[in-house]
Amino acid sequence: MARIPGYLAWLADGTIVADAEPRLLRSTAATAVFDGAFTPFPVGMLRAIDEAMALAREAGIGWVQARDLALVGPLGWYARRISERFLVAILLLASSGPMAWPDARGVGSATSPLAIAIPAGEAGIYAVDMSTTTVVMGQILAARDA
Repeated sequence: MARIPGYLAWLADGTIVADAEPRLLRSTAATAVFDGAFTPFPVGMLRAIDEAMALAREAGIGWVQARDLALVGPLGWYARRISERFLVAILLLASSGPMAWPDARGVGSATSPLAIAIPAGEAGIYAVDMSTTTVVMGQILAARDA
């Protein structure tokens, strides 16, 4: 809920493009480059993981680079979605962001999350969903609002 005003501002200023159409830019037997076209919320990411799963089913691996995703949300949700289809998922997110290195005078990196999910038969799914920073963006926004 805390992020809704920011999302609405992004829609208003064009950071998120409401009527954008994500598209596949190029593909090989096992890899693809996908343009999310700054589509709203998980639209671009869902299309990218669908492409990755299709490639994996055919070639044994599906490596998709997705770019220009306006907003992704928790990577673990997508990793579990892939793993529920009996595929191993490794998702990495790299972007510019509001994080600064200690003693830095400006922005240096994003929270750079990663998620891994492995189907484990009757045991369910083994999964990890984490940020590579000490503090995640949601905590920063909550502290700001407090």
